[in-house]
Amino acid sequence: MEKKVLCAASYYNHKCFFDEENYSTLPSDVKKEVRVIAAETAEKVKAIVSIGFYENGNVFIEIKADEKDMDFDDIAAKYEIEKVRKSKHKLFNALSLWYKVTKLGAQGIAIK
Repeated sequence: MEKKVLCAASYYNHKCFFDEENYSTLPSDVKKEVRVIAAETAEKVKAIVSIGFYENGNVFIEIKADEKDMDFDDIAAKYEIEKVRKSKHKLFNALSLWYKVTKLGAQGIAIK
């Protein structure tokens, strides 16, 4: 399934990317919150964290560690992502609905 990245943050170079070109119509407070979630999570798991959308509009959070990073704890990182999903589920549901309406609505995709 194809993915479209909304925001990504890296623990390694302490940078955050937000795809302003494709998601400029998101409210600024939502953009800020997504950036903060990505950056804080990247710092906690000590990896690269991406937040975005699957082609069906569902939100994903993905972790990627540097192959040379022997200190990366995959289990703790997955646990942290689940904590973020639970604590921010309203935001992620709203993002998913926004994506389905603004990006997929014209294609006649059923909104569930």
